[in-house]
Amino acid sequence: MPVRARFASTFLISACLVVGLFLLALPALYLLIPGVPLEPFPEQHQDAETLLYLLFFFVLFPAGIFAGPRIADRFATRHSSETADLLSALLLGSLALAVITVRLSDLVGVERSLVMTGLVAAAWWVLALLLYFPGSGFVASLAGRTDQRTVWIATAALCVLALATAVTFSGLDGPVLIGGLMVAGIVTWVWGRLTIPVLSGWKGLLFDLVLVVVFLFAVVDVPIYRIGEFAEAPMDEFLSEVQQFHAALWLAAANAIEHGRYLPVDTASQYGVGSIYFIAGVFELIPMDYGTLSLLDAVLAALVYAMGWAIMRMAGVGRALSAGVLLLILPVLVWGTTYPVGGILQNGSIRFGLLPFCFIFLRMLSLWKPRWSKPFGLLAWAVVGVSAIWALEGLLYTTGAVLGMIAVEAAVRNPGTRRSWLTGQALRFVAAWAVVHVLFAIFTLIV
Repeated sequence: MPVRARFASTFLISACLVVGLFLLALPALYLLIPGVPLEPFPEQHQDAETLLYLLFFFVLFPAGIFAGPRIADRFATRHSSETADLLSALLLGSLALAVITVRLSDLVGVERSLVMTGLVAAAWWVLALLLYFPGSGFVASLAGRTDQRTVWIATAALCVLALATAVTFSGLDGPVLIGGLMVAGIVTWVWGRLTIPVLSGWKGLLFDLVLVVVFLFAVVDVPIYRIGEFAEAPMDEFLSEVQQFHAALWLAAANAIEHGRYLPVDTASQYGVGSIYFIAGVFELIPMDYGTLSLLDAVLAALVYAMGWAIMRMAGVGRALSAGVLLLILPVLVWGTTYPVGGILQNGSIRFGLLPFCFIFLRMLSLWKPRWSKPFGLLAWAVVGVSAIWALEGLLYTTGAVLGMIAVEAAVRNPGTRRSWLTGQALRFVAAWAVVHVLFAIFTLIV
C-alpha cells in the first residue's frame, strides 16, 4: 500500500530539487552565452540572466514542484515516512555544504568560479541519485540506527552557515546586532509566559485601523532625495543623482504622454506600458517632478505592505504576529535600505508588488465574505487583465500569484469538479486579458 511522506520532507525534497537544478543551470548559461563588456564595470550578462529567469519560473520551479512529492512518496513507500524525513535532511544538508564550498572557493580566490559552481552542483546531484537509488538501503539502515535529531541539528547548522556566506560582515553593526539578538531572546522567553488580551468587535477594528495608519505614515515619512539639509553624508548627494537617473526612465515616458504622444506599440516592455499611463494619469492630478514620482511609489509601497497585513489577517494570522511582521518590515525594508522607499522605482511596488498583492487581497476578500464574492471577484480578474498591459514582469508576477491561488483552491475542491473548474479559470484568464487589450486599444485610438 502506498505510503505518503510527511509534508515537511516533501517540501524540503522539492525545494532541494529546485535549488539543485538552478545551481546546474546558472553556470552553464553564463558560460555558454557571451557577456557584454562594460568597462570599467564588470561584464554584463543580461541575456543569460533573462533566460535563467524564464527557465526558473517556467521549467525548473515547476519541475521541482512536480517531481518532489512523487519522489518523497515513492521513497516513503519503499521504506517508511521516517526514512523519507532522513533523506530530506541529508539532501538539504549536503546542498548547504555545496553552497558553502562554492562561496569559500570564491573567497579564497579560486579562478573560474562558474566552473567550480557547476562541478559542485554536479557532485551534489550524483550524491542525491546515489542516496535515492543504490544508497536507499543505507539511508534506511541509518534511519534505524541514528537519532534523527542529531542529523537535523547538523543540517540546521549547515544551512545557517550557507546563509552566512552571503553576509558582508564588515557592514554589520556590532551593538545593533547584539541588541537585536537580546530583544529576540527576550521576546522568545516572554512569548509562552505572557497572555495577550484578545481584542474583538470595535476594539479589534480600532486597533487594526490605528496600526495601519501609523504604519502608512511611518513608511512615507522618509526623506527620499537626501540633498541639502537632508544629506547626512557626502554619498547621499551621489545616491540622489542615481535615483534621478533611474526615475527619468519613467518620467520621460510619462511626460511624452502628457504632451500628446503615445508609447511604442507591438513591443513587450519589461518595466511597463500601462504602468506609465497610470503614472501619467496621476500627474493629471498632482505636479510632475522627481519628488512627486518617488512619493507616489512610496505611497504605493506602503499600501502594498498594508495589503500584505490584511491578507495575513484574513488568512487567520493573529494580530500580535501580524503586527510583529509590520514592525519588522519598518527597520529592514523601509529604514534600513541603501536607497529609500520610492527612490529607485525599478525596486518598488509599481514594478513588483502592486498588481500581485491587489489580486490576492481582492481574491481573499471574495472568499472571506461570501456576500462580496461577485464584486471583489470581478475586481480581482480586472487586475489580471490590467497586468497584460501593465508590464511584461507585471504580467508574469500576477500570473504566478493567480496560479498559486488556483492551485491552492483546486487542492481543496471535490476531485470530480476540478477539471471543469480549472477550465473556467483558464477561460477567465483569456477573457480578462482580451477585454483589457481591446479597451486599451480603443482608448489609444480615441486619444
